Amino acid sequence: MTQQIVDITKAPAIEPVFRPLDQLYTFRRPLEVAEFLDAHPFLGPLLLGAYGQIAQYFESFPDVLLEVVTDPEAQGLVRMFGYIVTSLTPEEAGRRL
Repeated sequence: MTQQIVDITKAPAIEPVFRPLDQLYTFRRPLEVAEFLDAHPFLGPLLLGAYGQIAQYFESFPDVLLEVVTDPEAQGLVRMFGYIVTSLTPEEAGRRL
């Protein structure tokens, strides 16, 4: 499976408050992430602040992926997940969470 990375600053439907997120996070299926953020505007400021917190516990400039996932067993349940990419062992990463 290939990962599609798109510069969301070129997507006209993206609210300006979400554009800084493109500099911090990698979006898997960017249009889905943008639509999810548009539907849940409180997440923009939360994600901006969260990145700094993640950096305190992991690398200075962590690679964090955002992905919108639809639960196949729960009709209509859509969630956004953040995945922290790190070179730490799973045990060490778990301790830092």
